[in-house]
Amino acid sequence: QRAINAGVSDNALVAGMCIAISVPASLLPYDASAVTFNSAIRMFREGQLADVFDVTAYGADPAASLDSTPAFQAAVSACQGNGGGVVWIPDGIFKITSAVLVSASNVRIQGANKTTTEIRFTPTADGPCFKIDGSGVSVWDVTISHMSFTSLNTSFKKEMIRGVDVRRFTVEFVVSSDGLWNGAGSYGLRLFGRDWITVRNCWFAADQPLKIEVNPNLASNALDFATFKDTQFAVQSGISNYNVEMADGV
Repeated sequence: QRAINAGVSDNALVAGMCIAISVPASLLPYDASAVTFNSAIRMFREGQLADVFDVTAYGADPAASLDSTPAFQAAVSACQGNGGGVVWIPDGIFKITSAVLVSASNVRIQGANKTTTEIRFTPTADGPCFKIDGSGVSVWDVTISHMSFTSLNTSFKKEMIRGVDVRRFTVEFVVSSDGLWNGAGSYGLRLFGRDWITVRNCWFAADQPLKIEVNPNLASNALDFATFKDTQFAVQSGISNYNVEMADGV
């Protein structure tokens, strides 16, 4: 962050106890893996409002040339460090190579539009693209919305979204397309509990579009008060699986 700060020393402002730094377009994108971010310093794009955590201000590349995973994680971590808010993903194609972890409550990850904000997952191992997991405690009030998921990788068992012991969890206006999320039994939405879950206006096309698993924190509460509205779960062409499946013990 020191190198970035050197280029934006005249663009800093203080909002309460939080320092916000405007990043000029000339510095974007950048390699977020080379930066040590301080959650007390909020990054935002020059000319944009500082009220959201824009992944491009943290180095994400909307042309998918650079790996945007470190930038996404930095934006999420900054959002969590400030008590929550909106992690904004603008128009573009963003390359993600490993799980982006949301481990605290009150985080909304929002794209600009389900047709213009694309998450292109290129994993190097089995696992999720977005993971909501409080490591033993419930995570409340997380939303993922307005984006599409694609992946040309067919070697690993991918998951678009994994929620573990999530409460008041919402997924809306999220889509994937037939043939763009398959291979090795890949999942669309994989839920390990818990309650007040809302999925609406989505289309999950995957080898296993929806899988509901046992809640590792409270096995007796795997799924309660869930609403699925205007959403399609479609098994990939040529795959013989259930559209919706519950694990033993749910």
